[in-house]
Amino acid sequence: PRKYTVDYLRGGYILYQNPGSDISSLYADHPVIASETSKVLASLYGKSHHIQALAFNSGIGAADAILDVLAARSLQSQSINLVPSSCWIEISRRIKSGRSDLFHFYDDNDLEQIVSSLSEKDIQSIFIEPIQNNPTMQVLDIQKLINSLKSNPPKDNVFIIIDHVMTFDFDVFSKFKEWGWPKNVTVVAFISGIKFLQYGIDAGKCGFVIANKGHESDELFHELIEHRAGTGKSPSYEDLMYANLDTSRSIHSRMARYDRNMKYMTESLSNKIKNYATVISPGLTKHTQH
Repeated sequence: PRKYTVDYLRGGYILYQNPGSDISSLYADHPVIASETSKVLASLYGKSHHIQALAFNSGIGAADAILDVLAARSLQSQSINLVPSSCWIEISRRIKSGRSDLFHFYDDNDLEQIVSSLSEKDIQSIFIEPIQNNPTMQVLDIQKLINSLKSNPPKDNVFIIIDHVMTFDFDVFSKFKEWGWPKNVTVVAFISGIKFLQYGIDAGKCGFVIANKGHESDELFHELIEHRAGTGKSPSYEDLMYANLDTSRSIHSRMARYDRNMKYMTESLSNKIKNYATVISPGLTKHTQH
């Protein structure tokens, strides 16, 4: 086999090395895990050559790994990370539980201030929400952000971290390629595989970190691999193999049904309780971010 180093999976430490060679101090993605991850990536995004991915044991595991690695980098470089004030609650809880000095909340509605902040030298990353995951969350217009950054690029590399919910009318990486990459910007997304994969039956659990290829993302991925290995956040072989079970054939119809069901539920419930309560949902036309 090719030379690989130790990687932590649910089955324990897996060691690959050539006979007589010393073990490298660097971790590497396990070849089977990497192969299955590539298959999942192709199911979700097609055969794209400009993005890469790492698999984790869950979407929360992927998000937490990003937070940990960015926090470690911030301590070393004296930089900070920007997080939207109405971000996903699990992200908010993790930041408030001990990372508040390294992650600062920003106003989701003030695009001008966001762009201005990114031009400062001590900003390492900014988290953005492109799709409304709960009724009170604010979403950011990514295209406006990118256009603003192209005319006013960051001085140093900035990671744009996207809590990415996969939809087929908005493939965020294709859009970035279409709009053009701003200077000094690396796009990183994390997703949960459960909502999109394996017929939606939760046969296996996994999450992914996805990024456009480049020097900055390569370095980040090396650190994420090492973090994943040391914290047990790798998925098992079985989870990844089950995750991609007929995904490409089922995902379009399942996402369409999710959309249909949500519209039916919100409209029906809103009509039934309108005299004494209010339904807040972006699926309703009266919602401010419908």
